Amino acid sequence: MTIRFAAATAAILVLSGSANANVAAPPCGQRSDIVGQLAERHGEQRVALGLAQNGQVMELWVGPEGGWTLLASLPTGVSCVVAVGEQLQLTQPQAPADPA
Repeated sequence: MTIRFAAATAAILVLSGSANANVAAPPCGQRSDIVGQLAERHGEQRVALGLAQNGQVMELWVGPEGGWTLLASLPTGVSCVVAVGEQLQLTQPQAPADPA
């Protein structure tokens, strides 16, 4: 089972509200192993990152055909796949609309 399929399955179960104690945790592993697979198998590259309030580094990885993966990485070097998807479209920030 690939990381992409496992993550998609876990995300669907969680989002559908049918997650329970029998559902496996999201796929996690050494960050170097996971990002290596993202690059080699899916051609994904990191396009964004940010620091979450809990100390995790959130990273967005995007492939050449719009596939994407969201990773949460801990200071210990462990990363977990939070979500995966398709058809990502990066947009430019928009100025707020004039309230008038």
